[in-house]
Amino acid sequence: MSKRLTLAHFPLGQDILIEKCGNARDAGSKKLCKIVGAMEPQYLFVHNPPEGGKLFFSESDRFCIVRYLHEGVAIGFRATVLSVVGNPLPLAVLSYPSSCEEALVREAMRLECNIPARLEFSPMREEPGTDAEVAVQAAGDACQAGGAATEKRTAEERVPGSSDLSLSARMADLSEGGCRILVPILDPGNPEFEPLPFAKDIPPGVHTRYFRERLAAYFIADEKLRMEFDLPFDPPAPFCDIVAEIRWVKARSTFYATGVRFVDPPMDLKEGVKKLIEAQRKYFSPPLYFG
Repeated sequence: MSKRLTLAHFPLGQDILIEKCGNARDAGSKKLCKIVGAMEPQYLFVHNPPEGGKLFFSESDRFCIVRYLHEGVAIGFRATVLSVVGNPLPLAVLSYPSSCEEALVREAMRLECNIPARLEFSPMREEPGTDAEVAVQAAGDACQAGGAATEKRTAEERVPGSSDLSLSARMADLSEGGCRILVPILDPGNPEFEPLPFAKDIPPGVHTRYFRERLAAYFIADEKLRMEFDLPFDPPAPFCDIVAEIRWVKARSTFYATGVRFVDPPMDLKEGVKKLIEAQRKYFSPPLYFG
């Protein structure tokens, strides 16, 4: 299906597969690159990685095909190589796509939404980090509580435990089999809490749970977590202790995004999600953001 791409389809650091085409001497060669910027509707900037002792893109290249996976959708388009830059960073400047081809690779339809959720993690997981990093985090905790750090926290205190294993999140999309979850990063000095305004409602006393390094210890592929949320019916339909397996994790500048698969979801959850998706497809275009 052909469609127009917006800047939201080009997140910084997104892996893309580029194949050279046209009359290039090495037409057909492929390389995994990263998106480093985009300017709609003119330019797409990608990293120019090394290849066999030289850079993948050269001044003689004219055309390429870009393919990548974005939130469960396979995207592909043809681009013109406008320029190759060597300093200060090896980059290739590609033409911004006027349209693309995409194919849904998910097994189930998804509902775009903004549904609050609570996440709970296993207390057995231990955070990485040096003693110095732990001491800095302990000091941050103490300052937020209005006191002063007198000693480093123990390993048991550093991991999500009985009093420190829940996070506030939002489900950005939802299917019968899983969902995409967004959790804010609240490191000191982080930019304003866009695009997750609900982060402003998180009490300052628990901000350390949302530090980037701590979130990295929570969100690990193939690990499991528990979820609590309400489906937006009238009255709301509550679901507790929904076990989910983390399938992928992406760290952005101000939030973590992760895709999870529900493990043996109850039938009433699957039926509820199905009803919401059917209502969206029947009555709303573009999709309505429930929540």
